[in-house]
Amino acid sequence: MNYRPIVDYNPARGMIIVSLEDGSHAVFTLRSHAVIKVGIGVQGPVSARGLQSLIPDTRQLFDAFGETGPTTLEACQRMLWADA
Repeated sequence: MNYRPIVDYNPARGMIIVSLEDGSHAVFTLRSHAVIKVGIGVQGPVSARGLQSLIPDTRQLFDAFGETGPTTLEACQRMLWADA
């Protein structure tokens, strides 16, 4: 399974956007502590919705909730930065 990069992060909301292999993107809400920054890769079921365990390339497993399935970057950014 390939690492997929985190392309945007809103620490105030605990949400990330992950770039998927097909060029689409997905939003996740962090459910456990993790050191997150734009550019690191994550591995796991990144195109799935619901509670998932993801592994960043720092190897610190964390839980995240898939808010969207595969969609456009613009749609993900609207969700990530809503109310900002």
